[in-house]
Amino acid sequence: MNWIFTLVLLFAVAIGYASDLFTRYLRELDQKGFTLVENVWGPQDLEQFRQGLEQAKQRAFALIENTPPQQRIFFENEQRNESKYWRDGQTLVMQAGEGRFDFYLGFESAFFPTRQVNQPLLNRLMQELLGGEFTHNAGVVLASPGGKDQYWHRDTHTLSNRDTTGAQLVALDDFYFTVLIPITVPMTLENGTTELMVGSHRLPSLQFDSCPKERLCVPLGAALVFNGKINHRGRANLSTEERPVLYITYYKQWYNETYRVGIDHN
Repeated sequence: MNWIFTLVLLFAVAIGYASDLFTRYLRELDQKGFTLVENVWGPQDLEQFRQGLEQAKQRAFALIENTPPQQRIFFENEQRNESKYWRDGQTLVMQAGEGRFDFYLGFESAFFPTRQVNQPLLNRLMQELLGGEFTHNAGVVLASPGGKDQYWHRDTHTLSNRDTTGAQLVALDDFYFTVLIPITVPMTLENGTTELMVGSHRLPSLQFDSCPKERLCVPLGAALVFNGKINHRGRANLSTEERPVLYITYYKQWYNETYRVGIDHN
């Protein structure tokens, strides 16, 4: 009977540990604006993502080669930014800094053919954070070797007609979270893992000077989860390999994820 007691005890310890981890994720997302969730994806998941990446790259670069780029001008945190984008119907690729492409719209089915993200921990986390009535989009940010630092930005709109500091945005309940998933290589300091301003998801840009900056290395199988309001950027890829990162954005259904400032949506 001792072995039965031991199994029950080990099971209870495992449940308690998982509960403590979940509480830590929520606490860090509230206080810092981001958290690292390990052991989310297994080898079979990563292989599926890699196959999806090849499909997405073929479509994205065919679009770039066959479609003239359009200029994008937009303001973020009271700063003027310029980039390019390529669009064909419901497919959209954006330049997200020099040497960096965002496969933004029309690529989700390459990674999630049923458009369902079947990951129990992420689903539970988003249910807790967003309280239901949310949906998602998925795409890829591809940082080429030698790609430069990205511009600082939030993943959400400022939700103001004129103000770009985010003062109105940060006053709202949280409604948007981003999940970054390395596909072929870990996210490291060398290849430009994401840099975040700690606590900036609660502040307008006029107060960003008070925010410390932090970079997390993300191993394969893990996910970096952060509030869409947080100010962040991808750093330069100083390695000799491209760094593709799958992202899933979870957001309340009232939010228009297909719209991006500075892009002609007609």
